[in-house]
Amino acid sequence: MNTLADGFFHLVTWFVVVGASIVALAQWRQGITSATTEDRGWAPTSVAAAGAGRRR
Repeated sequence: MNTLADGFFHLVTWFVVVGASIVALAQWRQGITSATTEDRGWAPTSVAAAGAGRRR
Protein backbone atom coordinates (compact mmCIF):
# COMPACT_ATOMS: atom_id res chain seq x y z
CA MET A 1 0.00 0.00 0.00
CA ASN A 2 2.83 2.39 0.83
CA THR A 3 4.46 1.78 -2.57
CA LEU A 4 1.17 2.52 -4.31
CA ALA A 5 0.76 5.77 -2.37
CA ASP A 6 4.33 6.77 -3.19
CA GLY A 7 3.78 6.08 -6.89
CA PHE A 8 0.54 8.08 -6.87
CA PHE A 9 2.30 10.99 -5.16
CA HIS A 10 5.04 11.05 -7.79
CA LEU A 11 2.53 10.80 -10.63
CA VAL A 12 0.54 13.76 -9.30
CA THR A 13 3.75 15.71 -8.73
CA TRP A 14 4.79 15.18 -12.36
CA PHE A 15 1.38 16.38 -13.57
CA VAL A 16 1.70 19.53 -11.45
CA VAL A 17 5.22 20.24 -12.74
CA VAL A 18 4.25 19.67 -16.39
CA GLY A 19 1.08 21.77 -16.01
CA ALA A 20 2.93 24.64 -14.36
CA SER A 21 5.63 24.50 -17.05
CA ILE A 22 3.03 24.67 -19.82
CA VAL A 23 1.35 27.68 -18.18
CA ALA A 24 4.69 29.42 -17.59
CA LEU A 25 5.81 28.90 -21.19
CA ALA A 26 2.47 30.09 -22.57
CA GLN A 27 2.61 33.27 -20.49
CA TRP A 28 6.25 33.83 -21.41
CA ARG A 29 5.40 33.56 -25.12
CA GLN A 30 2.65 36.17 -24.60
CA GLY A 31 5.13 38.50 -22.91
CA ILE A 32 3.64 38.09 -19.45
CA THR A 33 6.34 37.85 -16.81
CA SER A 34 6.35 37.99 -13.04
CA ALA A 35 7.17 41.16 -11.18
CA THR A 36 10.83 41.74 -10.44
CA THR A 37 12.10 42.18 -6.92
CA GLU A 38 12.45 45.92 -7.55
CA ASP A 39 8.79 46.13 -8.61
CA ARG A 40 7.77 44.53 -5.32
CA GLY A 41 9.85 46.96 -3.30
CA TRP A 42 12.45 44.47 -2.16
CA ALA A 43 15.79 43.75 -3.71
CA PRO A 44 18.45 41.34 -2.47
CA THR A 45 21.10 44.04 -2.74
CA SER A 46 19.15 46.30 -0.37
CA VAL A 47 19.05 43.54 2.24
CA ALA A 48 22.77 42.92 1.92
CA ALA A 49 23.50 46.64 2.07
CA ALA A 50 21.42 46.96 5.24
CA GLY A 51 23.46 44.19 6.86
CA ALA A 52 20.57 41.76 7.30
CA GLY A 53 21.66 38.26 8.08
CA ARG A 54 25.16 39.31 9.06
CA ARG A 55 26.55 37.38 12.02
CA ARG A 56 28.19 39.33 14.75
